[in-house]
Amino acid sequence: MFPGYLFARCALPKMHRQIRYAHGVSGIVRFGDRYPIIEDEVLAQLRNHTGSAEVTELDYKLCEGTQIKITGGAFAGLEAVVTKVLSAKQRVKVLMEFLGTKVEAEIADSNILPQAVYPLPA
Repeated sequence: MFPGYLFARCALPKMHRQIRYAHGVSGIVRFGDRYPIIEDEVLAQLRNHTGSAEVTELDYKLCEGTQIKITGGAFAGLEAVVTKVLSAKQRVKVLMEFLGTKVEAEIADSNILPQAVYPLPA
């Protein structure tokens, strides 16, 4: 019904960077500086119209071994592997290659993006 569009429920201020730079995303719909909010009732009507086969829910949970890309901070652009999730601090420990050596660092979880490739509809 909406080819190329993905409806997402998230805390946009916290997840904006991860959504904006996710694989396959070219942009987030907005009107000026305002992002639209779609009411749950409208989404329920769309689900009823399209059927459950058209709805896919993605689970965004970090765990040890997750391949990530760093999207902010001093290491932005580097790829790494999560070695420990520090949920109380909203950070993760990662192992990455930096200047030819393996380095472990703590990164804010808002500055990383899992590298899982989610299939997008054609």
